[in-house]
Amino acid sequence: MIPRTTERPSVIGLRYDGQYEEGRIAADADDILPGMLIEITDEDDGTPVFPCTVQPHSDDAAACVVRIAVEDRLGGLTKTSVIGRNKNTPYTVDEDGVCDLVPYIAAKAGDVFQLRVPNAAAYTKGTKLESAGDGTFRTTGTGAKLAEIEENFDYSDDDSGDETVLIRARIL
Repeated sequence: MIPRTTERPSVIGLRYDGQYEEGRIAADADDILPGMLIEITDEDDGTPVFPCTVQPHSDDAAACVVRIAVEDRLGGLTKTSVIGRNKNTPYTVDEDGVCDLVPYIAAKAGDVFQLRVPNAAAYTKGTKLESAGDGTFRTTGTGAKLAEIEENFDYSDDDSGDETVLIRARIL
């Protein structure tokens, strides 16, 4: 059965054995949505920092450690909440320069997540995904394959206005 958009799970990590970690969004980074591929940014002096700083994965089609931003599950905020974040609320840097803490999973092969892909496309089970260089995943290209779609889903008629949508995929 293919779920309708309104019936999608309320969490990003569906089945995983990867390690839960947290990082602070880089001050100059774009917003991060749960389900996006993220990377740890380098520190200027090489000194390890805790928590690390993260940003959307920026290396188009490159092989990488798969780190998936997730919703604030430890805070119990997997559903729409006035005070917290759900799977559709971005992590940001506010006007005062305060950087959000981004929970993420360092994924392992076989883990299953809802991943961010471009809207207005049809997706077929078995299609491989690679990094689009902006934190999302894409199906076209000859880059390193990071995940494989686990469901058939057609977003081509989706007029929600969202730039990205979530699709269930298994990490390779």
